[in-house]
Amino acid sequence: MELIKGTISHLKTQRRRQDFVMSPAQHGYMETTAAGAALMGMGSQAMGLVNISGNSEEEADWVEFELDGKPMRGWVWKMPMSDGDQVEVVAESAGQGRYVVYSIRRPEDSVVATFPHANCGTKALYRRVMKMMIFLFLGIYLILGVIFLHGLSGDDFTEQLHILAIGGSLAFLIFFGLFYISYRKLRGFSLLAEEIFKCYGWSNVEKINLGKSSRKHRPENTLERYGLYYFRYNPAEER
Repeated sequence: MELIKGTISHLKTQRRRQDFVMSPAQHGYMETTAAGAALMGMGSQAMGLVNISGNSEEEADWVEFELDGKPMRGWVWKMPMSDGDQVEVVAESAGQGRYVVYSIRRPEDSVVATFPHANCGTKALYRRVMKMMIFLFLGIYLILGVIFLHGLSGDDFTEQLHILAIGGSLAFLIFFGLFYISYRKLRGFSLLAEEIFKCYGWSNVEKINLGKSSRKHRPENTLERYGLYYFRYNPAEER
């Protein structure tokens, strides 16, 4: 990938649905697993797998434009730029003078659009996923603790507390496993994000979280989904 600077012209933006997380091969594996589950009489599990496979598409912007005469095209979550904007584009040559776009940044106000899910480094992603796991686990565990221990006393309270502790330990391991799988699934996007950040010349790329930085520094007249689908990042403000 390389950083290309210039002025946007002949911009075309289309809001489309695309599956960015699961590959066609993974869809095939899931559908095969669903068929096997159905044959074994596990109808509800089979339906769940089919629903997951069929509803994994997301909305994003497919953009096509010229940058000082160079044809550019690619996916970004939300396109906040317009014709005439002076921008920096992280792109990869596709041959015949065409480029595949992975990110677009407007230096004037530090607004940046990226490929879907490529908005934070690996360390930032790990912290975000683990924080979600811990908060969700503690919330469920506390609710269950109140339900099971309410009104108990003496030996009954102690026995139920031991059961709750053992169950909580097992549940924590399951939660950790599920969220670690989620982290591994999204890690590829974080590696792409780090390559994008390096092209912009930013440092400590593995710790960058565009969503978090955007919420701290919100400019005026922002579009819908600011901080979720497009961002603002100025390295000078993060020091």
